[in-house]
Amino acid sequence: MENEKELLGILEVSAFKHYLRFAAENMRYSEVNLQRLLKQFPTATKVLTLEEWQKLGVLPKKKSRALEVLVPRKIVKRDAAHQLLTTEDGERMIETQFVLSPCLFDVSQTNASNKECIPLFNQPECLGTPLRYAKLFVGLRVFSAGKVAIDFLKSETLPDEKQVWVPQGLGAEATIKKILRDLVALEVDTMNEEIRDFEVRTISYALFAHLKLSCEEESFPELALWEKAGKTPSFFEFPLSHLTSLLQQIIQRLDPILEATFDPTVGKNPFERRLMAVQKTRRRGQAPPISEHSIVPTSPEPPENLVVQAMNRRMQAGNATRKARSQVMRKERKAENDE
Repeated sequence: MENEKELLGILEVSAFKHYLRFAAENMRYSEVNLQRLLKQFPTATKVLTLEEWQKLGVLPKKKSRALEVLVPRKIVKRDAAHQLLTTEDGERMIETQFVLSPCLFDVSQTNASNKECIPLFNQPECLGTPLRYAKLFVGLRVFSAGKVAIDFLKSETLPDEKQVWVPQGLGAEATIKKILRDLVALEVDTMNEEIRDFEVRTISYALFAHLKLSCEEESFPELALWEKAGKTPSFFEFPLSHLTSLLQQIIQRLDPILEATFDPTVGKNPFERRLMAVQKTRRRGQAPPISEHSIVPTSPEPPENLVVQAMNRRMQAGNATRKARSQVMRKERKAENDE
C-alpha cells in the first residue's frame, strides 16, 4: 500500500521528471531505492556514501542526516533452537535479506562546490559550444559502433531500420537529440507500442537532462491519461522499473566513452600531459609547478631550508675541489710518461 502511494505521487509530471533526472545521476540504485531516497529528501540530485565524498575532498555539513537505502545482507539460517542449518553437502544455508542502512548524503548536504561531481562532458565552460556538440557526435558514433551507422541525408528516407540516419539542417543540438532518441529506440524491446513509445521518450528525456540538453518541452501526457482511465499504480510499477534499469544501463556504457572523448590527455605522451597541466594552471592564473631548473623564488626561506641549501653548497664546493685535483694529477702523470 505504501508503494502504491509513492507511485501515485510520481505520476505527477514535475515529480516524474525529477525522478528521471535523479535516476540518471545515481545509476547504482534500484527504482525502489530511488523512490525511497526522494521520499526522504525530495530535492536530492546526487548521492554518495561518506567514503566516496571524502575521496573527493568533500565532507557532509554538520547535523546532516544520512539517507537510508535498502542494502543486501547475507545471513546464516538457523532453526528454532538457533542451530546452524546446513545443506545436504554440509554447507551452511545462507539467505540474502535487505535491511535499511543510513549511508548516503546528497550533494546539498555537503560542502561541495558542485565542481567535484561534474563530468568532463558537462563542464560549464563548454556547454552550448560547437566543439562540445562535435565531441558529443564523435562519442555517439563510438557508442553505436558495430550496431548502427550515423550519417547525414538530405531527406528522411531510411534505407535500413537498424541504422540511425540524420537529415541535414537540423542544427547541432537537434542533431544530437535525434541521434540519442533513435539509439534509445533501438535499445527498447517492449512489445506494447504504447508503452514502448512512452519508454523511448522517457529515457530520451533523462539522457537529454544528463547531457545538459534542452528537454523541458516533453510533457508526458500518458501520465494524465492513465490516471483518468483508472489505471492502478501497479500498472505503472513494471514500466517504471524497466525503464529505470534500461536508462542506467545506457548511461553506464555511454559515460566512459564521453569521458574519454572529452579528456584532452587521452592519446598524449607523459611530456605532453605535463605541458598541458602547466598551461591549464597558467590559464587559471596560478603559478606553474617549479621544476629543478626553475629560478629559485626570492621569498624568505624557513631556517631548515637555509641549512639544507648551505650543506648543498659545501658539497658542491667539495666536489669541484676534488675534480680540480684529479685533473692536476692526470696532467702530472701524463707529463711523467712523456719524459
